[in-house]
Amino acid sequence: MPKGPSEKYIQYFDQVAASWQNGTPIKDIAAFYGLSKRTVRVWLEKAGLKHKRFTKWPDETRQQAIDLYSQGYSSINVAKMMGIKPSVISNWLRNAGFSPAADRRQRDAEARVLYPNPKPPDETGPAPRHKRGKRWTDSQKREVYRLILEGLEPGEIYHKTGASRRRQSMIKSELE
Repeated sequence: MPKGPSEKYIQYFDQVAASWQNGTPIKDIAAFYGLSKRTVRVWLEKAGLKHKRFTKWPDETRQQAIDLYSQGYSSINVAKMMGIKPSVISNWLRNAGFSPAADRRQRDAEARVLYPNPKPPDETGPAPRHKRGKRWTDSQKREVYRLILEGLEPGEIYHKTGASRRRQSMIKSELE
């Protein structure tokens, strides 16, 4: 016959349920009573309490996050302001009927219409990187080769054209 729980643990059953209902996380309950987290979850199920495995945040905190998002803050900003992982905030918003990803795409599209080119290219900054898999045009290659012939250092050439050292050597051998 299987061994059941000892008397010592049976007396904790009601206390465990009460602690969880007061908002104590399962992890803390388990540590306090010397139980495993799985045992605490099983006891909560036996007590008829519906729980989620990682119930950590009170309903007020969730509502505060939803309110901030409704006021126009992005899910990322809400997460930063509240000190909660962005994925947790996104889950709460999805469960509340919002779609953070769709909302972000819509905000980005509206911003592109209102501000088509938000800032001019910076002449002093590095050249935009050449996208991987794209072919270099002949004019781009000639420009890199011209800079090589002028004696510029590879780092300066990269800064001006976005051509890596490897790309520079390939262009040099191709055009020589």
